[in-house]
Amino acid sequence: KNKKYLGKEIEVLVDGCEKGKCRGMSREYKKVVFAGAKSLIGQIINVKINKAREWELEGGRKNKSRF
Repeated sequence: KNKKYLGKEIEVLVDGCEKGKCRGMSREYKKVVFAGAKSLIGQIINVKINKAREWELEGGRKNKSRF
């Protein structure tokens, strides 16, 4: 199911960061993990998905969101 997100850029609300890895939820309530800093907590950012696992998506920060 999560494979449909591969290569796509999605908006993520960042809810936590630890040891250089941040996590958050997409608008579709998918768990997303990516590299980032604690300063991103509470922000909505764009993440390009490059790995799809059964319970989470992994990607890289693309650019700042319009919010």
